[in-house]
Amino acid sequence: YQAMPPGLYSNIWGIFVGITNYQAAGYNGLLNATRDARDLSRTLEEVCGLRRPILLLDGQATHRALEEAFAEIGRRDSQSDLFVFHFSGHGFGVESKDTGTKAGYMLLHDAPPPDNFNLGRGLLNMSLLQRMAETAGIDAKHQLYLLDCCYSGMGARARNVLTRDIASDAAQANLKDMLSQRGNYIITAGGAGQPVLDGPSGPDGGYGLLSGFLVRTL
Repeated sequence: YQAMPPGLYSNIWGIFVGITNYQAAGYNGLLNATRDARDLSRTLEEVCGLRRPILLLDGQATHRALEEAFAEIGRRDSQSDLFVFHFSGHGFGVESKDTGTKAGYMLLHDAPPPDNFNLGRGLLNMSLLQRMAETAGIDAKHQLYLLDCCYSGMGARARNVLTRDIASDAAQANLKDMLSQRGNYIITAGGAGQPVLDGPSGPDGGYGLLSGFLVRTL
């Protein structure tokens, strides 16, 4: 594997959130979420030239801290950069009884307890991530959102999908065209209605489904 070719981006910035243990009682502890965030950020530093990643683990991953992290990236980035956001933790989906509208949420460390649940602070609407980046002034040419949580497909609205055979001439032409334009991209661990695996534990540790694939592939 070769590192990312120079010149594709001026800088690569990123926020990496990993929550294994939650502030409120009632949530199942996860095995690998903090390791997901830590190891993926380190891998992207070594392979792709990620600069000064912002790492929010467990108690650091509050709603306020995340807003401050987005604002910090907004102060750093430019239109020739890449911004990466990665989340590993609990996620869930809800459906409005009145309208039938579905929404997916990432649970931050300060999420409300499950026995007194409300859609307030401590929850992050997956579909509003890009709006949050825009509000923070993030203007990177490409923004990549990596969601390793249950129901993460609720954060994705596909407009252009590459085929599995990315080595084909057609797929390479499509990829080249996509990279030449401004765009936001989301990769999710599962579909809109799917729980996902946290991954195995063991003497050498483990990873969540999406995070492990990315770390091992890179």
